[in-house]
Amino acid sequence: MSTRPRDCKNPEIEHVRKFIAYAKLRLNAAWYFPPANAPRYLVALALYSKSITVAEATMTLVDAGFSDEAFGMTRTLIDIFFTLHYIANKDTEERAQRYAQFTFKNVEVWSGVVETYWPQKARPLDARTKEIASKFRSPHQWSGKHAKDMALEPDTVEVDPATGKHTVHEFAYRVIYRWTSQYVHPTIGALKNHLVQAGQDNFVVRGGTVCGYEGEGHGYLRQGHRYHPR
Repeated sequence: MSTRPRDCKNPEIEHVRKFIAYAKLRLNAAWYFPPANAPRYLVALALYSKSITVAEATMTLVDAGFSDEAFGMTRTLIDIFFTLHYIANKDTEERAQRYAQFTFKNVEVWSGVVETYWPQKARPLDARTKEIASKFRSPHQWSGKHAKDMALEPDTVEVDPATGKHTVHEFAYRVIYRWTSQYVHPTIGALKNHLVQAGQDNFVVRGGTVCGYEGEGHGYLRQGHRYHPR
């Protein structure tokens, strides 16, 4: 067998597609039956499943030409990574239970919304829901910590070979999370492909590589970063 490197004929996107399909297949083929009294299994598997479906949805956007929007969706994958890492890192059962019980806080918040906008449908919360919901100070933070604190908690298993200290996933937070967040929120950084040169270019919607841009009704041809009428 030759040891010379070969040029890969498959584009990188196909490697990603195959990896997603492989991860989904392996998870489904494992036939996991989460135990009833150990929320860490149910939570971890549900988050794993969510990461796969988000990845599949992202690929669908890429295939349709919506690369910016697909990039924004990958922040959800980073969020899942931070969440799973934080739960698995230590105090796993307690953190998984807290994550699962955050649904009671969500019920409490929605109960207030219903009471405000649909008072005729409002129902009093039961004592258990109130008790568990009261454990959460913020309706936006299940862990009681900011995303930064969760992301930068030193890893209890991985060791950074360069320093010999516990790994801190700083790059994932400071670079990937920040970068993808620009495309989740309507920041100026996410509008690069939607801006035109004032006083020179006519404006048209830049949303994806849809067929209309090539003359099927819109009458515009893309030339570099600018669109010009036929």
